[in-house]
Amino acid sequence: MNVNLSFTKENRLAEGKNLEFRAELFNFPNHPNFGAPANSVFRDADGNLDPNVGRITSTATPMRQIQFGLKLVF
Repeated sequence: MNVNLSFTKENRLAEGKNLEFRAELFNFPNHPNFGAPANSVFRDADGNLDPNVGRITSTATPMRQIQFGLKLVF
C-alpha cells in the first residue's frame, strides 16, 4: 500500500500576484512494503547454505518523503 498526499494553499498578495505554497507527502502512512525474500539456496565453496534464505531484508518502496514548494505567480 503506497498512499501519497498533497496540500496546496494559494495566497493573493496584490492585484495579479499570487503566492502558492505546496506540500507533498509520498508514502504518507509510512507503511512498509516488503521486498521478496532471499531465495538463493545454493551452497558456498565450503558447502554451507546461505543463512539468509527466506529472510526479507529489504523494502520495495522507500520510507516517507516530504517536499515543500513555493511559487510566485505574477
